[in-house]
Amino acid sequence: MFPIRIEVVAETPMDVRAAQTSGATQVLIVRQLPEGSSSSDTKTIEACLEQATIPVSVLVKPDAGDYCYEEARRTRTLKILEVYWKRGIRNITFGAEHDGVFDWDLLEEAIHCGFTVNVNQAFDLLRNPQAAYMKLVQYPKVLQINTSGAPWATADGDYTLEQLLRSASPQLPIFLDTAGHSEDRVLGLLKTGLHGVQLGKTIRDGQGKINYGLLDRWVGLCQSLNKRPRSF
Repeated sequence: MFPIRIEVVAETPMDVRAAQTSGATQVLIVRQLPEGSSSSDTKTIEACLEQATIPVSVLVKPDAGDYCYEEARRTRTLKILEVYWKRGIRNITFGAEHDGVFDWDLLEEAIHCGFTVNVNQAFDLLRNPQAAYMKLVQYPKVLQINTSGAPWATADGDYTLEQLLRSASPQLPIFLDTAGHSEDRVLGLLKTGLHGVQLGKTIRDGQGKINYGLLDRWVGLCQSLNKRPRSF
């Protein structure tokens, strides 16, 4: 049995405190979550880290745009890596792709810098998610993959998260962003092999603020399954 992990997306130190109080197991620090998320400023990150008693990852994304990094955005991304490393940040959430292929060179740049990496939803844009997953498993410094759970359109037809979970390993956990998914679907996936959830927009109100009732509800649902045996 592997306990379900619960990652809360935080934008402020107050969000970090709320995540910890709720029972979340880890935090992802971003800014501009409603617009698509981007890297936070170092002052905010340091304030969040001062509050954190659970593992923290920091998003590396130059703006709230997509995950295809042409030269200018690539340069900005590398600069963010440099700044974060100098500020003592060691775990990042990051991902990039081009024409449905994962940007392995940029991933290796991040690993070469010394970071451990949680792969973000750039993974959702890949043409062959299973092949990419099996390759990512070979990187000891890649710690988890985040996905929106939408089917991948492949040459052989749609490839689903359920199919990916059949070949998933606890060595590289798969997290589902719960936004847009019903509780029943999330619970079903958790019972059959999903390793964790990411709570971002799901637990926020129309103004982008955390709704503490929703946060506690989702954390409670996930924690209730930790008392039951699950198959992987």
